[in-house]
Amino acid sequence: MPPRRRGAAVRQPAQGLASELAEANRRLEAQSEAIRNRNCELDALARTDPLTGLGNRRALDAAFLARPAAPPDGTPSTDSALLMVDADHFKAINDRWGHDVGDSVLVAMAGVLRTCLRRSDTVARLGGEEFALWLPEATADAAARVAETVHARMAAVRLPDGAEALTVSIGMAMLGGQRDRSDLALLLKRADEALYLAKTAGRNRSCWAVDPGA
Repeated sequence: MPPRRRGAAVRQPAQGLASELAEANRRLEAQSEAIRNRNCELDALARTDPLTGLGNRRALDAAFLARPAAPPDGTPSTDSALLMVDADHFKAINDRWGHDVGDSVLVAMAGVLRTCLRRSDTVARLGGEEFALWLPEATADAAARVAETVHARMAAVRLPDGAEALTVSIGMAMLGGQRDRSDLALLLKRADEALYLAKTAGRNRSCWAVDPGA
């Protein structure tokens, strides 16, 4: 009888230790999951414009890098487009009605731009009144149609006096399937140059980069 009691006494602490270890593992896994979720939340915040809820430049970078790669057999991949959208006379809006109204205009712009995209497209606020639309696997004609839609729908955004509609200027640049697809900065620069052409030509219009395929 005594040996049996000793064996039972040994088994009971061992079972208790295994239970404690399992509980500690569950707590550790729960803490790890909480940390992973928090890191995901922080990453999402780091890629989000706080005013409009759109992605920011970091989100645009991620979308650009996630574009389909060229096929391994060397077949050219489909062209893509970048549109840079800028509110016309935005400084005058801020000066006349104040920055609160200016912020409301930016939020309204963001809402309009969301309605102009395909599921595969990305819209991001680059800063100030400037937004970028990334259209992967889009032809020049498709990009031009998106720009026309933006112009038409932006007219629904009314300024506080009710008589004036918001207008935007758009610079457009293409990224050819046979060209280097790694330099978003260059594509943004070309779209920005096209935006300048639209501004100097009278605003409320779209212009292509001088060499759409460069």
